[in-house]
Amino acid sequence: MANISLSRNHNLSTDELRTRLNTLSGKLKEKFGLDASWDNDTRASVKGKGVKGSLEMSPDKLSVDLKLGMLLRPLKGKIEAALNEELDKVVAP
Repeated sequence: MANISLSRNHNLSTDELRTRLNTLSGKLKEKFGLDASWDNDTRASVKGKGVKGSLEMSPDKLSVDLKLGMLLRPLKGKIEAALNEELDKVVAP
């Protein structure tokens, strides 16, 4: 499996960050067929065909860890670039 681990520092409230992550979740579902569900107040599990992982937020940091299956391995660069772009939007003031 190929791994993608990304993180961003942020200055957002927990509620604002969660709202933005819910919006991101919708985009991930639309673009990549990924489903995200909140496990608790700060962690969401991400699952899809050939991918699984998590989104975790703390008061000042957002982390995304994904494991890509064999079929998605060739697309790692594109997926990572798209996620980087979306994470920058999520944490923007």
